[in-house]
Amino acid sequence: METANLVLILGVIVFVAVVVWLLTTYRSRGAIIESEQRALVDRTGLQQELTQARTRLESFEDLKVRLGRTEATLAETQRESAGFRSRAETAEAGLATARTTNTDLVTERDTARAEIVKARSELASAQTRVRELETVIEKDTKSHQEKLDALVAAKEEFTIHFTNLANAMLAEKSETLTKVSDEKIGALLKPLSEKLAEFQAKAQEAQVAEAAKIGALGEQLKQVTDLNVALTTETTNLTKALRGSSKTQGDWGELILETILKAAGLREGIEFDTQVSVQDEEGALVRPDVVVNFPSGRKVVIDSKVSLNAWLHYVEAADDAQRETAAKNLVASIDQHMKGLSPKAYQRLYGIDSLDFVVMFVPIEGAFALALGTRPNLYEDAWGRNILFAGPTTILFALRTIKHLWNQESQTRNAMEIAKMAGNLYDKFKDFVDDLEKVGARIAQASTAHAAATNKLVSGNGNLIGRAERLKVMGVTPKKSLPDDLVRASAQDPDETFLLPSPQLEAEDHGLPAGEDDLNDDDSDDASA
Repeated sequence: METANLVLILGVIVFVAVVVWLLTTYRSRGAIIESEQRALVDRTGLQQELTQARTRLESFEDLKVRLGRTEATLAETQRESAGFRSRAETAEAGLATARTTNTDLVTERDTARAEIVKARSELASAQTRVRELETVIEKDTKSHQEKLDALVAAKEEFTIHFTNLANAMLAEKSETLTKVSDEKIGALLKPLSEKLAEFQAKAQEAQVAEAAKIGALGEQLKQVTDLNVALTTETTNLTKALRGSSKTQGDWGELILETILKAAGLREGIEFDTQVSVQDEEGALVRPDVVVNFPSGRKVVIDSKVSLNAWLHYVEAADDAQRETAAKNLVASIDQHMKGLSPKAYQRLYGIDSLDFVVMFVPIEGAFALALGTRPNLYEDAWGRNILFAGPTTILFALRTIKHLWNQESQTRNAMEIAKMAGNLYDKFKDFVDDLEKVGARIAQASTAHAAATNKLVSGNGNLIGRAERLKVMGVTPKKSLPDDLVRASAQDPDETFLLPSPQLEAEDHGLPAGEDDLNDDDSDDASA
């Protein structure tokens, strides 16, 4: 603000100088020179004043800086003063609290001193009472010790007697328990031995049956050969009847297939099914001739195909040329059956449970052999269409193998069942052993409990027999009496105190009438209580 004033003053001065200079320009030259001289003097004066003004301006700036520092110092001093005032107020409040606390402490100190005086007085009284009780206890201890010394010997004798009695009772109970345990163990082990014997017998029977089946396989093969001969003969005999109808020929082929199935030992409804209606992938209802079941749940379809007319033409041929032609016709007929069977895709009827091929059964063994001899690659062509050719002999071997699998499955189930029964029986035996150990532990607990009960009966402070006998001493007249050995044992207990007989009984023993004033000592009163 002061700097601005100085600048304004300087401006005014310069303006005045200019005005003066302008006014003097119209005067004479002398006046001008005089004016210039005065102006020079004035300018010199103005320069001096300007220098002085600058000096004052610098002084003002320095003063301003010092003033700012002074204001900052003053603000800091004011803040410190406020802090000092706050701490002084806090100190005054703390001093007032301390004065109040000091007053409370003085009061508590006086109260504590009074309580200490009272406690010392009570302690002195308690010490006096303790000394009195110690005197009484010493007298009572001396009295009881005298009685205890008198009964120690009798208790030792009773202990020996009762120990012998308890051992005898325990031996008797143990013998009885051992006998019962042996009977129970025998009853438990008997089914185990019977099951093991049954298991061994079944295992031996299975081995014998398997050996018999293996031995009978040769006989069955012979039967198969005989059956094949019989079938061939029967085929020849049925030729005329079967020539005219394809349906009749198909039924005959299915009959031959069912005969072979039963000859292999398979059971209808279990190991195989006939004429089962099944929906194919497109929802159409189809009926394969035979479905053979495996123990694993898999299935295979067998379809019978008869080329009887072509075979009969071959059999009736008069020369080799006719037989060759008939043989080619037979192969063509079988090939035609194969092409008709392949699109039916019977191997997909049961999904993942089906084998990936269909068995095409040719019921005439001679026709089957002739076809394979005429076209050796017939097997490969059929297999390319997921078809397996089989004649009576071939299919019988396959069916016997399936039957053997069923037998093995049955034996495996029996063995697993026997093993399961044996495991269950072993678990039962283990449970019985655990129960037997628990019985032993409970017998030990019972023996301990028996000993404790007997101790309560005949020994210890206030045993039952001793109390019961004291009732007799006090005048009770029971109809029955306790065993003498237990009575003597209870009377020998050193932990018991003595009772004086009642005055009435003493009077009766001496033939005197009972008085009204009875004298009972302290021990009798304590025992009665």
